Amino acid sequence: MPIQKLKKSININMRAVLGVGGVPASENARARRFGELMETAVLIALALVFFQVFAQIFGVQAEFRFIDVLIWLVFAVEFIGSLYLVDDKWRYVRFNWMNALIVFLAFPLLPWWEAYAIIFQSLRLALIFRFTVHFFGTALEILRRNRFGQVLGLAALLVVFAGALFAHLEHRTIGDGIWWALVTVTTVGYGDVVPETEHGRLFGGAMLLIGVLLFSLVTANISAFLVGEEQSRIEEEILHTVRDTNERVIAQERALARHVDALLQRLETIEVRSAEQLEKSVERLAQDIEVLARNQASMLERLGDEGGRREVERLGADIKRVESAVSRLHQLIEEKKSS
Repeated sequence: MPIQKLKKSININMRAVLGVGGVPASENARARRFGELMETAVLIALALVFFQVFAQIFGVQAEFRFIDVLIWLVFAVEFIGSLYLVDDKWRYVRFNWMNALIVFLAFPLLPWWEAYAIIFQSLRLALIFRFTVHFFGTALEILRRNRFGQVLGLAALLVVFAGALFAHLEHRTIGDGIWWALVTVTTVGYGDVVPETEHGRLFGGAMLLIGVLLFSLVTANISAFLVGEEQSRIEEEILHTVRDTNERVIAQERALARHVDALLQRLETIEVRSAEQLEKSVERLAQDIEVLARNQASMLERLGDEGGRREVERLGADIKRVESAVSRLHQLIEEKKSS
C-alpha cells in the first residue's frame, strides 16, 4: 500500500542519513532477529545515558566509568554482531556510521576519552533519533489513514470556535472559553470552568456528545492502524517464506534435472541394487515435494494479497514440474528392474 511504502521510505532514509539505520529489512532472517534483540539492549543503554546526563546536571558526584564501559559494550556488540551477520556489509556500515564512530572512537579507556568525554557522550544521545524517526513515521501514517489528520484539524477549529461562543454566552475571556472547550471535547472535564447560564449548559451538553464521538474516532483509527500493521507484518513474513521456498524448489528442480540427465546416460549400466537405492532416494524427494505442496496450499488460504497469491501459484507450478520429473524417473527405474 502507498502509505506503508511512504512510511518505510521516511524511516529508512532519515535513519540512514543520521547513521542509526540498524539492520535493513531486506537482510537475512538471522541478522534481522539479532537486530530486533539488540534494539531492546540499546534502549536500556540509552536509559543509562540519560541517567548519567541527569546525574551530572544535578551535580551528583559519582564514578561513571563502569557505566560508560557497559554502554560502549552494548553498542559494540550490536555493531560488530550485525556486521558479521548481514549479507551487504558495506551498506550496513553506511547506514550505521554513527554507531561506528561510537564504537571505534568513544571507548572509555582510550587516552583521549577524558578530554572529549562530553562530545562522546553526546554522540550516544544521537541514537535517540533511531527510535523517534520510527515514531514520527508511525504518527504520519495514522494521520493519513482515513483522512484522520484533516479530522483533527477540524476538531482544533471546532475547539477555537466553541471556545469563542462559550466566552460570549458565559461572559468570560477567550482563554477561559478555549480551555473549557478543550477539556470538554477531550472528555477530561477539570471543572474549573463550568457553564452557568441555560444557553451555556445546552451548548456544553452538545460539546460533550461531540467529545465522545471524537474520542471514539481516535480510538477506532489507532485500533485500525495496529490491526493493519499486524496484517502487513504477517503478509511480509509469508511472502518472504514463499520466495525462499520458491528459490529452494527451483534449485532442487535444476539439481534433479541434472541428476535425471546423468541417470539417463548411465541407466544401461545400473544394477538392480543400485536402482533400489535410487528408488528410495526418489521416494524421499517425492515426500519432500508433497510437504511443499501442502505448505503452498496453506499459504494460499492465509494470504490475501494478490501479488503474494501469484508468488504462491508460481511455486505450485514449479512443484508440479518437479513431480513430473520424479514420475518419469520412477517409470525408468521400473523398466530397468523389469528388464
